[in-house]
Amino acid sequence: MATTGATPTDWEFDKFDDGSLKIVGELQLKKYGGFLEDYASQLKEIEDALDDSIGDSWDMTLDPIALQVLPMEQTTLLQLIRTDNKILNKVLTVLAALSCEME
Repeated sequence: MATTGATPTDWEFDKFDDGSLKIVGELQLKKYGGFLEDYASQLKEIEDALDDSIGDSWDMTLDPIALQVLPMEQTTLLQLIRTDNKILNKVLTVLAALSCEME
């Protein structure tokens, strides 16, 4: 008794397109479009909020007192250049002094 094996053509189904892939694709595209619209509106709100505050500048008539915040260095040039190598210290000190003179 010889048994015949199933061939790949026996298991092939008819190509049946009910349009479900197209429907799912369109649904995902609509969801993505909604997400992009929400995100764009959020970005626009942030941009509008920043635009209002960017143009504000200090008005002397409204605020007669202002703080000037500048860093103050209390170190000298020699303290900034200090290394263990004495020759390198001398070379860097000369170059730093020359650059200060050029300014």
